[in-house]
Amino acid sequence: YPDVPEWYSLCDQYGLYVVDEANIESHGMGYGKESLAKDPSWKEAHVDRVRRMYERDKNHPSIIVWSLGNEAGNGVNFMAAYDWLKARDPSRPVQYEQALFNARNTDIRCPMYARIPRITKYAAEEADRPLILCEYAHAMGNSVGNLKEYWDEIRSYRHLQGGFIWDWVDQGLLTQNEDGVDYFAYGGDFGDKPNDAAFCCNGLVQPDRKPNPSLLEVKKVYQRISVERGAAKPSLIRVSNHYGFRSLEGLTMAWSVEVDGVAVQEGNMPAPAVGPGESEEVTLPLDRPKAAPGQEAFLNIWFMLSEATLWAPEGHVVAWEQFPVSGSPSPVANEPGNSSAPSVAKDDGSFVVTAGETVVRFDRTTGALASMSFDGAELFSSPLTANYWRVPTDNDRGAKLHEKLKAWRSAAADAELLSCEASADDSGAVVVHSEWKLPVGESTQRCTYTVHGDGEVSVELTVNAASTPKLPRVGMRFQTPAFEKVTWFGRGPHENYWDRKTGARVSQYSADIAEQIHDYVRPQENGGKADVRWLKLHSGDGAGLMIIGDPVLQASVWPYSPEELEAAKHPYDLQRDGDLTVCVDWRQMGVGGDNSWGATALEKYLLRPGEYRCSFTLRPYHD
Repeated sequence: YPDVPEWYSLCDQYGLYVVDEANIESHGMGYGKESLAKDPSWKEAHVDRVRRMYERDKNHPSIIVWSLGNEAGNGVNFMAAYDWLKARDPSRPVQYEQALFNARNTDIRCPMYARIPRITKYAAEEADRPLILCEYAHAMGNSVGNLKEYWDEIRSYRHLQGGFIWDWVDQGLLTQNEDGVDYFAYGGDFGDKPNDAAFCCNGLVQPDRKPNPSLLEVKKVYQRISVERGAAKPSLIRVSNHYGFRSLEGLTMAWSVEVDGVAVQEGNMPAPAVGPGESEEVTLPLDRPKAAPGQEAFLNIWFMLSEATLWAPEGHVVAWEQFPVSGSPSPVANEPGNSSAPSVAKDDGSFVVTAGETVVRFDRTTGALASMSFDGAELFSSPLTANYWRVPTDNDRGAKLHEKLKAWRSAAADAELLSCEASADDSGAVVVHSEWKLPVGESTQRCTYTVHGDGEVSVELTVNAASTPKLPRVGMRFQTPAFEKVTWFGRGPHENYWDRKTGARVSQYSADIAEQIHDYVRPQENGGKADVRWLKLHSGDGAGLMIIGDPVLQASVWPYSPEELEAAKHPYDLQRDGDLTVCVDWRQMGVGGDNSWGATALEKYLLRPGEYRCSFTLRPYHD
């Protein structure tokens, strides 16, 4: 933009809307009678600060709303500041967070961290002006869960008009440890006391502006183009433009059909020139995909920039949608081959089951699947055990779940084995059945392992969590030798979770193990993959291991143990040159995001006491 005045800010140039806020935040003085907002002797100080903000910034076209401040109580001083600003500039709205839902000195209701039921109640029963959350979706660490649920409500009511995520960037300081390794320091790293630990690391991007995975969820939920597909005619779609002022002209619409994550049809065309607020039907030139029984087909649609802009290169994706076309998640059938009934041998401490090239050993003293080898190569370096504990996220710590749910931390390790028996079923497969009493309330756990003649091992874990606190997760974990790569069919390619997976597309992905983790400024649960149909661990040659969901799993692969991750204060504390930890979950509780100092995930993303089942198959194979 060669003609942009020199005094224009980047927001002016890029066309970003700005709420310009006076720096008044005196909540350390309280919100009641002691509040500075209520003391007339502070009137001129309040009004002067608002006056100077206005005179400094009044000519910036990006500024569309003025804000009096936030978290400073409300009273006569903010009433005076509002009245002065409205008289000086009647063209722009003025907002103030502490006007809440009833005071007059705000043109926009702008509450802080109001949860979804509260803003829905306002829109349905109380609305007298627009509502824009001045802070919400606190983005601290592995967070920003249930953002889609916020926006389902926001898009359902005209009075709900969005919100501001707190905040943009992790506020860590680039530092070196004594070994010269760079890291981002936070509260307490400089011997500072008191401190707030990593509480200022609450951004969608890290201090060096590397995106945290939550940013991709925000991008998807915030996109301004939506697509609907006709059930009877998959090639017919309806494209809707939710931009306020621009048409979709100048965008390219690309599409593909994938069967089990592999593209079988694809193409692109100019996006329809749909005007703002309008919709248009489009027929895509595609054939009905030929998906075999047990396979899944998906239609993917992307909207991309046809030409580079000031803010993004040509090809940048501004919106996408995915639709299931046929099939549903189902276990992957094994290749037919010669197999015979497995044999089982019993010694003082084990059941050893042999099925062709596969040898599986069960520890009769612990009830666990202790080892599994294939073609002479050991696939396990630790037993397969139940797993109910999650390395705490920042939100977990803020809600004190690491204390409230700590009974689950060692529940599996401290379980009392009640029985471990082996038998043959009607097909000739060997079935090992173990039962335990868990040291949490009246909870019990049972696991059934079925070794088939082709060397597959079906695993079914059932936990009956009675009279207990909520469960952080329901799943199993084990360690493997250091495979180099992981390939999976599920959501990705970036980290995603039960309540933060809208921005992760179902497809087939493959990557190095090192790419499967995300180093948050403060180490915590990371690298999850939701809705995994199957996952392969391999190195390009030799034996590999495939994990098949029944029907889907939450999975992660780490180059360190959960205990090492939980003990680490910084990423440099984690050694990454040993065995891999594989976590296979039916589910873990949502990561949450309404705030990081007490709110848990939404109720529907919690694991309340009850009976849960995690089922999957282990399939060794030649890579």
